[in-house]
Amino acid sequence: MPDREKVINGLRSIKTYLASQAIETKDDLAREGFIKIQKDIDDALALLKEQEAVEPHHKCQGDSYSLITEKHWKYCPWCGRSVKWG
Repeated sequence: MPDREKVINGLRSIKTYLASQAIETKDDLAREGFIKIQKDIDDALALLKEQEAVEPHHKCQGDSYSLITEKHWKYCPWCGRSVKWG
């Protein structure tokens, strides 16, 4: 399984490269394509951010139930995000 942070950094690098290409190109259609791909990368980064592990004291979906008492849980039963205990 790929390292999440490595993937995030790779996507950010690609986005930076595409931004430079969008600035340098004289082709309007290519520029629009570069900008669209950058927006797609932003969406992918947002989804990856949502999947970040939560601290044990995290309260999900407005629920007052704290995960701190359930150390055997690896994932939040409400949102499905992984829980980092250490």
